[in-house]
Amino acid sequence: MKKLINSLTAVFLVLVIVFAAACAYGSADASITTEEYSDNGTTENTFPADIDVAGDAAGRCMPASDFFETTVNRILTTRIEEKTDVNDIPDKPINPGINDETETTERKYTIGSMTLEINESGDGWFTACHPWPSPLKYKVIYDLGDEFKSGDFVEVEYNTDEFDSEASPVVLRALSVKKTDYKLETNVCYKPVIYLYPEEKAEVSVKLNYNGKLTYTIPDYKDGWSVTAYPGGQIVNSDGTQYPYLFWEGVGETDYNLSEGFCVKGSDAEKFLCEKLALMGLSKSEIEDFNEFWVPFLKRNPYNRICFQTTAYTDNAELVISPKPDSVLRVFMVYTPLEAPILIKDQTLDTFERKGFAVVEWGGAVVY
Repeated sequence: MKKLINSLTAVFLVLVIVFAAACAYGSADASITTEEYSDNGTTENTFPADIDVAGDAAGRCMPASDFFETTVNRILTTRIEEKTDVNDIPDKPINPGINDETETTERKYTIGSMTLEINESGDGWFTACHPWPSPLKYKVIYDLGDEFKSGDFVEVEYNTDEFDSEASPVVLRALSVKKTDYKLETNVCYKPVIYLYPEEKAEVSVKLNYNGKLTYTIPDYKDGWSVTAYPGGQIVNSDGTQYPYLFWEGVGETDYNLSEGFCVKGSDAEKFLCEKLALMGLSKSEIEDFNEFWVPFLKRNPYNRICFQTTAYTDNAELVISPKPDSVLRVFMVYTPLEAPILIKDQTLDTFERKGFAVVEWGGAVVY
């Protein structure tokens, strides 16, 4: 019996020692077990207000289960904070219009910039084209505000690393979009395009003797264009790429004839061009191509002086085509924006008759 009492006493003493040690351990590590880092870098007590984990007035210790859970959570939180590197955080999608001041990831962009004209907008995107003649069309990933509308000229900044030039239309993700004042430059031949209509499939050589500097050609001009042309107007370049027409642009010092022409209200520009271009011999599709580019510019002005050029243009931009075409029509419009109507002698326009191998060209320029 005495041995049993001694054994129980020993067990009791061991339990007392373990209990005391646990309380001391909890008190010594109170700074670890009572705090958890919040998102803003400050500390918060994570336990109920009536529990003092370091020991309350009655000398109570934090329950062992609470101590274990809180310590584990703290350790996990510390490891996550220590191991998370900002470089391991995936880049957020570019969200234009939102200034994320909390973003700490360093971005290294190669920023490009271009002027575009808005065509159509949707939820998180808009389509656009260059305001000067160009076959390129763009889909821009960006949320436009209500202050933007179709026809606005905008300056688009974008990350060149995300510029997908292989897509059609070209896709780019904008970093910023802002309105800009844009107008066509004087002394530039804009979008002369050349349609080829042979009577049967033919290998055609086209050379341009331009009194100025060529700034842009499609396809690449080199020493001229050598293409395969089809009766329906399709053009296939030597690399197999298909085009609806040949395209060129150039800068020169041409003295245009502005003595005869038409004074046209901006709002009447499309109706006027449909009538006059049909009279001169452009087809419906050619008129649509012409109007698609020029009407938006003409409509911006209260009035326009419009003069169609003959030798003033053709003498400075001579076409040499082989085989020699049977009929050639070259329409080149020069216009001047006006604030008020003017008196000008009406211009007499010739009518074109298509026959045999026909070549048609149209383009234009602005004179301020």
